Amino acid sequence: MSVLHEAVACGDTQRLGDLLQQTRVEINEQDFDWDGRTPLFWAVIIGNVQCTRMLLQAGANPTILNNDHKSVAHFAAENGRYDLLKMVVDYGCDVTVVDKFGDSAIDYALVYGQLECADLLSQVLRGELRRKFEPSDWLEPTHHVTKDAHQDLRRRLVAMATRTNLHPHDIHKKKNKLLLRRGHSDVGNSN
Repeated sequence: MSVLHEAVACGDTQRLGDLLQQTRVEINEQDFDWDGRTPLFWAVIIGNVQCTRMLLQAGANPTILNNDHKSVAHFAAENGRYDLLKMVVDYGCDVTVVDKFGDSAIDYALVYGQLECADLLSQVLRGELRRKFEPSDWLEPTHHVTKDAHQDLRRRLVAMATRTNLHPHDIHKKKNKLLLRRGHSDVGNSN
């Protein structure tokens, strides 16, 4: 874990600001001891709006994926952090990426009942939300899907996100399915 990672993980905005002033700091360094997370991942995971904003304004790349192919949007959506999700989306986070289990940020939002986040992601997918940057603005895209897979994913996500009356049982079933795919054998079918 780099000193930049540590400053963010501790929420130390003063130290983070000092480190960002240095030219030798690697703002997008991935910590492979922690699933390839960048400092931006840590800021979003701990829910620190100020650290997230500071990193993005200093040039942190929101399109980088961790070892599980999750974006920072996956974490913001899962935790219901609309404010952070909106921020990383504005800075060009690609919300169409899927993790190694085939789940997108909108899947996470729906599974965990974060409907406000799901609505935001749906607006992005439908092109209704104006952003400061697009994913293609970043020089090094980190994940691409085939054109057919992308179109299929987009149709599926838009269909899911535009549902207005998601039944809690359906969300619970989807969550259990997601947990089972991740190897949680203690998930019961009757829950």
